[in-house]
Amino acid sequence: MDSQPTAFQRIVPSQAQAPATERESAERALFFATINGMESTRLLREYMNVCEQEFHSNEANKNLPLPEVTQDEFAEAVKELLCFSIWLALYEHAEAQADPPEWFKIFILQSIGLSDKLYPTPTATEVGDKYPLSEGVFMACQLLSMNMAHKLKLGATAPGASLHLAALVQNNEQIRAELMYLALTEPISSLDNIIHESTGTPS
Repeated sequence: MDSQPTAFQRIVPSQAQAPATERESAERALFFATINGMESTRLLREYMNVCEQEFHSNEANKNLPLPEVTQDEFAEAVKELLCFSIWLALYEHAEAQADPPEWFKIFILQSIGLSDKLYPTPTATEVGDKYPLSEGVFMACQLLSMNMAHKLKLGATAPGASLHLAALVQNNEQIRAELMYLALTEPISSLDNIIHESTGTPS
């Protein structure tokens, strides 16, 4: 999402209102997985554009094409970043004085599970095993960035390309929090409209 709300509020899991039913939780989780997939796509495209601009700013590369990335390779990169972003949002919403309520943990697990429906490969489990956030967000973001540079064939295109995505991901914390807030506070009837407005398609 490109714009920030004027008066932004962060969800506090221990004080937030739980979904009233299992169905509502699942619908909110589907929205959260979908909107994070869209944001992951936007972030990766921004990353690729930055690398392309740096690559072509070098006179020697002016007329050279970037390495080609297939749709499947890009989709796999989106899935990896999508799962990473959901786990990161959980980590960023941790409270020092309270464990996450059970409904909140279920919501996150549903979101992760539904990501496998949206993008089958790699599985959410594989992504979770690859990036142990318990060892620190900074290191996990660096590892993600290096892996994405390799997957998208951008590592050699620009100075620092293999680590540039890490900065984009870390700087995206407010948007992750905004998406969490929307997922858990907007009326269910509004969630589809938010998706359609984000894609520019009529609802």
